[in-house]
Amino acid sequence: MAGTFKKRALLGLTFCFYDESGFSEKPPIRKTWGKIGRTPIIKSTGSWKSLSVTGIIAVKINLKRPKAYFTVKKGAIRSNDTVQTLSHLLRSVKENIALFWDGLPAHRSKIVKEFLSIHKDRFAIVERFPPYAPELNPQEYIWSASKGKDMANFCPSKDNDLIAKTKKSLKRIQKNENVIQGALRKSGLFYVKGDL
Repeated sequence: MAGTFKKRALLGLTFCFYDESGFSEKPPIRKTWGKIGRTPIIKSTGSWKSLSVTGIIAVKINLKRPKAYFTVKKGAIRSNDTVQTLSHLLRSVKENIALFWDGLPAHRSKIVKEFLSIHKDRFAIVERFPPYAPELNPQEYIWSASKGKDMANFCPSKDNDLIAKTKKSLKRIQKNENVIQGALRKSGLFYVKGDL
């Protein structure tokens, strides 16, 4: 009986995989095409300006209709930013939440713990991924999909180019359910019939 109740509880939850990443004006270098004998040269401003992006994949246990949410910010992510992102998540996801994230200091801060405590009726599960196991978090594969494709070899020439390109990349991923499904499967956390 307890097992049946637990299963029903899990079926009613939305699983949310949370992570942060940085997007810099220094481009991720990837292989590209070039004329024979002419090595392609990527010209960078050399600037170290960067954006902090928070990403969340939200999905039911059946993996149907997963959603990707992002927040983009100049500079580092602070505890207040984490609280704002979690507030946005509560407005976007109507079901109770199983939250999975890493041990970033902002996640363990007093203000974040207080917020989670106040909303413990909505955050049914809050778990940290094991240290040094980023491959378990599906959101890591979303960063790879963005940086390895859209941001590869991209050198902004104007101030707002980086933020515009980053938002365009994230919007492409939000619209592409296959990319999100692929990230979930790649993590190995979900078994999908036919994957073996």
